Amino acid sequence: MGHTWTYLLPRWLLLLIFALTARRGECRAGVQEGPQFLVEPPPALSFLNTTGAALHCSAHGNPTPTVSWVVGETGLQQATTVVGVREILANGSLVFLPFSPRSYRQDVHAASYRCLASSPVGRIVSRTVTVRAGITLDDVTLNTNMIYNVWMDMKRQNWLSQI
Repeated sequence: MGHTWTYLLPRWLLLLIFALTARRGECRAGVQEGPQFLVEPPPALSFLNTTGAALHCSAHGNPTPTVSWVVGETGLQQATTVVGVREILANGSLVFLPFSPRSYRQDVHAASYRCLASSPVGRIVSRTVTVRAGITLDDVTLNTNMIYNVWMDMKRQNWLSQI
């Protein structure tokens, strides 16, 4: 007989096998799937004010999820573009632009961020990314976290009132 093995299997079984063999990053037509990360940001990002840096995040699902960024370790406060300092790109990247020492902002350059992927089917949040920017002044690199800690120590010990 000229029959192949596919005619011997029920059609529903063939459809099930086909549906279950979708590869990572692909969504099966007509099947709703909650968001899943394809690219998740690292746990930490350090960079210099002279270089800038970027965090990348992407997700898939059906329907296609929207990728955004939130700032802070608790809650979901939306991160927005800060002109000349921080940009959020349509591809899901969060970009920290090079900046002058005067343009340093603790709420941007020493903050925690998380990537949020959401669709009508669900929402997922990435691990927390700790962002720290260092400042370069005349061949000297200062870590803004170090400056803040020294300032707080001086404040606690009342050194500032003696100056």
